[in-house]
Amino acid sequence: ACGASQACATVAHKAGLASSLLAMLDQANDGSHTERAAEVLHVLVKWSFHQTPRCFLVTEKGLMDVLARSRDAFPTLERVRGPLALLLRNLALTSEGKVRLLGSDRLLAALLQDAESPCPTARAPATMQDRVRAYSAAAFWALLYNSSKARAELRRRGVLTRLDAARSRMLISRPSFPTPEHSERSFPLDQTNQNNARPSGGNIHGEASGLEGQGGEDEQVELGGAALRSLEAA
Repeated sequence: ACGASQACATVAHKAGLASSLLAMLDQANDGSHTERAAEVLHVLVKWSFHQTPRCFLVTEKGLMDVLARSRDAFPTLERVRGPLALLLRNLALTSEGKVRLLGSDRLLAALLQDAESPCPTARAPATMQDRVRAYSAAAFWALLYNSSKARAELRRRGVLTRLDAARSRMLISRPSFPTPEHSERSFPLDQTNQNNARPSGGNIHGEASGLEGQGGEDEQVELGGAALRSLEAA
């Protein structure tokens, strides 16, 4: 419920609930509390669609370490990997989030692995793995947005080349299957952004997920809810 409005999420965060939720998530990282991990991540994702709570959340001590342990604890569970990738995408919209995500080799490797996962065929219906792939790719788009440092670092590591290859495989195997970068305003991986360029917030079905700067706060929350519902419905 506290993810439904920015005011509620902000109050809950200032009351220390974010720290408590991260502690609960870390306890679930022994791999035996799948439902708890998924539920906590969904709450954090809802908060991250609001600008103020997102900025507070990204400063939480040990955040990226806890999220990396979650990814390691549930390496094949899409119900955890999907919300985790969506959360990282939203956090990467902030300057602090970009710095912290770039500093987590484990999370970058996990996102890249999911973004490079096998593509569906033209006739295959969308699956939860398709959504995980889309959100993971979108996390890189958010990381690169308005950040020459992130672009230079990911280029140095060879990540941009691998993401471009993954995008090409997707377009070849399923040309009508929307990928996260497909939007009215394209977002080139390896080019400097123009002033009006924005990253897409689309998921694997072409539904927007509400990136910063696209629409008002209420619209971002509603679009974020649609992304979460698509995860829960799979």
